[in-house]
Amino acid sequence: MEFLFDVGFQRFKPNVPTEFTFVVNAEGPFGPAPQLTFDIDLNALRETWIGQTTIGKVVEQLEKGNRNLSELTSAVRQLNPEVAESRRADRKTAIAELEAAE
Repeated sequence: MEFLFDVGFQRFKPNVPTEFTFVVNAEGPFGPAPQLTFDIDLNALRETWIGQTTIGKVVEQLEKGNRNLSELTSAVRQLNPEVAESRRADRKTAIAELEAAE
């Protein structure tokens, strides 16, 4: 499998540049805009959390958030089962109406 993008600061291809210059030339509604030049140095990201985060870590965080949300949902259902059941019934009715409209 070939990845088209780097992950964080991990470079998939060694010896590729990490400093870039972008020159922006634009035409605005009142004529040409002044030329803008941006110098980007990706070395600044080397010591940030971005350099430490992988897709696996993002998945772990999403799974943790999902567990926390499930726990919160369970707690709400226990505290007020009538409201939870009413919301569940409202969702079932909305789904049935959408399916009938198809």
